[in-house]
Amino acid sequence: MWERIYNALATLLTISIKVERHEKEVDRLNSDMREMAGTLREILVMVRNISTERESERREIALYIENQMLKFERRLPVGNAEKTSEKSDE
Repeated sequence: MWERIYNALATLLTISIKVERHEKEVDRLNSDMREMAGTLREILVMVRNISTERESERREIALYIENQMLKFERRLPVGNAEKTSEKSDE
């Protein structure tokens, strides 16, 4: 009978130690998850910033190209287009 009580107490102590160890491990894993979630949020912000910067660069390039096309059009002689359309009417 004493042996059964001793074995039960030993098992209880072993389980208690394992539970305590597992609780510490769970706490550590939760801490790691919070840290990774924070890092992931930072990466997400960086990706959004890069995306916004790239969109801004694309708009800037499109405006530059449009500006260059307008400058080129202004340098074209105006009268030639009218004369060409008059000749095709005849």
